Amino acid sequence: MRKVLFPALFLLTISIYSAHAQKIVVSDGQKFELVTLTKMDMNMEAMGTPQKVITETTIIAIVESKSHSDTDYVFVNTIKSMKLITDAAGQKINFDSDNKEDMNGPMAAGYKGIVGSTQEFRVNRQGKILSMKTLGSDSGGIVNQTLEMFSLFTKGQPYPLLMAIPAKPVKKGESWVDSTGSSDSLKTVYTYTLKENNGTDAIVGIKGLLKMAHKMAQQGMDIQMNLEGNISGDAVYEKANGLLKSNTSVSDMKGNMEVMGQSMPMTMVTTTTLNVRKI
Repeated sequence: MRKVLFPALFLLTISIYSAHAQKIVVSDGQKFELVTLTKMDMNMEAMGTPQKVITETTIIAIVESKSHSDTDYVFVNTIKSMKLITDAAGQKINFDSDNKEDMNGPMAAGYKGIVGSTQEFRVNRQGKILSMKTLGSDSGGIVNQTLEMFSLFTKGQPYPLLMAIPAKPVKKGESWVDSTGSSDSLKTVYTYTLKENNGTDAIVGIKGLLKMAHKMAQQGMDIQMNLEGNISGDAVYEKANGLLKSNTSVSDMKGNMEVMGQSMPMTMVTTTTLNVRKI
């Protein structure tokens, strides 16, 4: 069950980083370290038996701005390390990619292909993802399937490192709505409010609605994920260039996972913190 759950849970981090403002300035060759901490508390029912899963994941990625044009930017994202702590039905799992024993242990098959993987993002001038592809990946199996799903869900979503530009300038206290990231599998509607606009930072409040309905294949099984809920948080950007400094958000989701004719109800509360450092 853990191998079935991992790809779906990994995807849930992609929709909770976004925020909008008015100016983006990025130079080729700029590098950043992104540290993402995700804490998830999930309750589900499988074959009539309640199950609780508590997971804490830390992912460190290095991002480089490779090139730009009059219409878009290209960023290359390399996952440097990953730490995972999970308590599922009383079974505890610890994985640390910096630990050689973990990278050669039984858990490595499900995770080490993620570590060291590189993704190329093409982002338009409004901060929205146009495309995402994995570079040089030959790990196969669950890793490639996870990254392919990640690519599907990211298209049209705000790129987490940048402000996503609203249609017109906004003032402190004003709000605007964006639903342009919706696709067949993922529908999002975000309401943003410019909470602060001081000398150095722009602070944007986020409230969003998310609905996901997606079918995937894992280990020979068809799995249908149905989730919907609310997202709220705050993001802090450098006012001069529109680059993210930090973002904290909370999502409260409910739905079900359909596997082999069984429907497993689930609820999920996730807190995500993203911090950015120039390197």
